[in-house]
Amino acid sequence: MLAPAVAAAALFVPSTAHAGALADTLAEATFGSLAKLGRADNSCIAPGTVSKAFSQWNDRADYVEAPGGSFEPGALGWDFSGSVSYASENEPFKVSGRRTDARSIVVGGGGSITSAAMCAGLQYPTLRFFAKSAGRGNASALITARYTGADGLLAAFPVGIVSAGSSWAPSTVSLTGSGIPLFTGKRLSFRIAPLYGSLQVDDVYVDPFRRT
Repeated sequence: MLAPAVAAAALFVPSTAHAGALADTLAEATFGSLAKLGRADNSCIAPGTVSKAFSQWNDRADYVEAPGGSFEPGALGWDFSGSVSYASENEPFKVSGRRTDARSIVVGGGGSITSAAMCAGLQYPTLRFFAKSAGRGNASALITARYTGADGLLAAFPVGIVSAGSSWAPSTVSLTGSGIPLFTGKRLSFRIAPLYGSLQVDDVYVDPFRRT
């Protein structure tokens, strides 16, 4: 099951990606959490208010802001590891509607940010956020979905790679359901880890499995 997953994720690799760093990060993302202890907790954070946050980019899907996805003061719910810092700059589109938002997060090489577990299905969920390179040149990052498997154990799945240039822009759509066994899970979290450069991230949104 996992070998095809890694192969699928590799299709998202930008031309500037460093193969060694990618291999290491894919291995950690895919096998690291699978080796962690025991059964996952079944509690999770329910999705918030639904909006068409990316409609001006011709994406009419429904999204909700991930818990703490604004990275504003008091917005909790993310685990930081390694080189992570706040920046006094918000994505300029203000898709949340909060005109006072003024902060984002910078994830450097070797660092990562992981969202809180959310109540979301695994059949169709998608992830989108705003990003730009925080240094010279472009940056790229691996997106990993972490979820509770049918056996109740915590598992991880690399779902794609996002590239960013020097200006704020919405990320490509990461289809987290692609290749994941088709069942409805209760816990789903996301990990963003740079492969190349430093990535500045803001306003993280998910599609909370609102299919009718």
